[in-house]
Amino acid sequence: MKVSTEVITETTKTSVSVVKEKAVLDGTNADELINKFANAKESIKALEAVKNETEQALRELLGEAKFGIIAGVERIKVADRTRTNVDSDLLKTAFPEAYEACSSVTSYNFLVVAK
Repeated sequence: MKVSTEVITETTKTSVSVVKEKAVLDGTNADELINKFANAKESIKALEAVKNETEQALRELLGEAKFGIIAGVERIKVADRTRTNVDSDLLKTAFPEAYEACSSVTSYNFLVVAK
């Protein structure tokens, strides 16, 4: 099934033209997919909350211990990691040439479900 695309040109208060492409999705299963996508995002948020609450409860049970043992079997452990960060604001201020030489911009897009 072909989805039609139309180009809409709008004039703003500053007389600058803005071009937006809109796909007309009538006659497709897009509404079902959008609902499924929105529901999945809400489910992820709910599951993240459950995960965070459960992790906090487990950490409280463990206290200072690094391992949790049940019936003589190690079931959970606290794994340590180290990460090195760079203060980009400080780098930009103290060493602007180095900041410019090392910085990069990444563009991306994502879906937003209209309310």
